[in-house]
Amino acid sequence: MCFRRNEPQKLKYSTIRYCSPYSIYERVQLDDGDVMMVKGVYEMLQMAAGSGSKSFNDFTKISIKGKHLSSATVSKRLDELIKIEAIKETITRSKKGRRIITYKTTEKGRKVIAHARELEEVLAAQSDK
Repeated sequence: MCFRRNEPQKLKYSTIRYCSPYSIYERVQLDDGDVMMVKGVYEMLQMAAGSGSKSFNDFTKISIKGKHLSSATVSKRLDELIKIEAIKETITRSKKGRRIITYKTTEKGRKVIAHARELEEVLAAQSDK
């Protein structure tokens, strides 16, 4: 669901962002309506919550519906997740002085993952009916 720039739409709890014909949203169908989720956020949080810290290139290997996340998408999602403190960015230096940036899910990010899993369970239960 995309809206024109001059027509901002409000949802019950959040505002829908503007998007191009190349939608950044995944639509999750519910009986009483749609839930819009930003592509890559859940997958990136799950990956960063795994063992060890993850690098930017690790996130570009994520595949959703047969397509990998682009570098631009990964960069934008990381900025958004860092801003809301769902992912922590750690910058270190290699022996040669090169910056090494790694990412790890925070407690807030793990709560988001838990809520998303609950939503998946509800959706799975509804689809079984």
